[in-house]
Amino acid sequence: MATSPPLTDESSCGYHYKPKDWFKDNPDSRHDWRELTQEERKRLFPEKAESKPICTIPDEFVTRSVRTDKASHLIEYLSNRIDPLILEGIIGEYHIGVTKSNDIIYFQIDSEGRCRTGKVMKYNKETGKRVKDEKTPSRITWIHSLLKQQRLIPADWELTQCLFGEHLLTKYPDATVALVESEKTAIICAALMPRFIWVATGGKTQLGDKLK
Repeated sequence: MATSPPLTDESSCGYHYKPKDWFKDNPDSRHDWRELTQEERKRLFPEKAESKPICTIPDEFVTRSVRTDKASHLIEYLSNRIDPLILEGIIGEYHIGVTKSNDIIYFQIDSEGRCRTGKVMKYNKETGKRVKDEKTPSRITWIHSLLKQQRLIPADWELTQCLFGEHLLTKYPDATVALVESEKTAIICAALMPRFIWVATGGKTQLGDKLK
């Protein structure tokens, strides 16, 4: 009877158990995959667990929020420093939205064009800096949280993030990609250095989760 791969300190899945060592420990094992029994197939080639469907934000909420006739406080600040026509292009390219209270919405659109969520952030229109005062309500919030509160998406809706600007990787497959942390940095760099495709993690600790 074939033995199972031993566990190691470095990995609990037996990754370091080399094929040649497995066959050495199991000389009677069948080498032709066509002759494997159903039980051997399941043991040697375990099926991957089916992943849950990704929850997304309906397109109508993105379309309704991406506007060029109403500027968020950050876009208003940048318009005095960057050509407004370039900013208009950035808004459309990155699907940047705006709330009724002039907060910016960084929509996360994945490589398949699906909206995963949108990060809503408050900025000071005079300085262009993010509002960090903890006494300021909703200085950072999320579109999916707001929609849940309004019961516009199911209560069991689950968040799965992607990179900000990820959809551009599909649109421009041959372009050089530049990765930064903040969405603000990405849109400013996109305006000043358009030869690169700028994408953002949205946080220094979030890169690993978004590349899963």
